[in-house]
Amino acid sequence: MTYRTPISIAFLATLAAQGCALPDRGDPLPEVVDARDTRVAEVSDADSVEEVDAPDEEIDAKVPVSFAASVHQFLVDNCTASGCHSSAAGGFAITGDVDADYEATLREVTVGDGEGSKLVKKTSGVTSHTGGPLLQPGTSEYDLVVAWINDGANP
Repeated sequence: MTYRTPISIAFLATLAAQGCALPDRGDPLPEVVDARDTRVAEVSDADSVEEVDAPDEEIDAKVPVSFAASVHQFLVDNCTASGCHSSAAGGFAITGDVDADYEATLREVTVGDGEGSKLVKKTSGVTSHTGGPLLQPGTSEYDLVVAWINDGANP
């Protein structure tokens, strides 16, 4: 008898990174680019892992996006490049210090409302931003920032 259980690819990657034994018994693990990966692996007693697409409701545990690992570098690269937000002159400063930048960025977001947050509205051009649009809806960067805010704006 074969039992097929959906397991998040991101979860398998986390296990592999921690040195845990994987249920794939030697099959290569698909590359995970994003912790919000919606693919799942179906593990059977046939000693194989089959990668399939799965709707979000089939994934029990979603790994939240974090500021330090996913959002901070985008802000450093895009908001300080021209000097606009490298000092508090613009009211919002990115210093390169993750903790300080997290606190400053929290003042620009409405936790749980990514698209309604000041940070997203300004950087996507919905409201006036001297630096112009930096995030385009539908891009991976936009989706990442919106997901971070919607998921609780975790540090």
